[in-house]
Amino acid sequence: RVAKIIDEKYWKPYREYVESPCINICTLVDNGLEDVCVGCGRTAEEIEAYPTLTNEQKSDVNKDALLRLETL
Repeated sequence: RVAKIIDEKYWKPYREYVESPCINICTLVDNGLEDVCVGCGRTAEEIEAYPTLTNEQKSDVNKDALLRLETL
């Protein structure tokens, strides 16, 4: 019973965690439209907002960032 309470109270948020695409290569370049990080593909605005985004928003940012990296 104790393990179940601990699991529900403390570990559930971690199962729903969306990982940041950051790979610690933080260099912004202008791709002609916006400044984009060459390491993760996120824009400067996305990097700044990332900690406050919902998991769904983070997933969307991660998908967009991957597409940007493919065009850099």
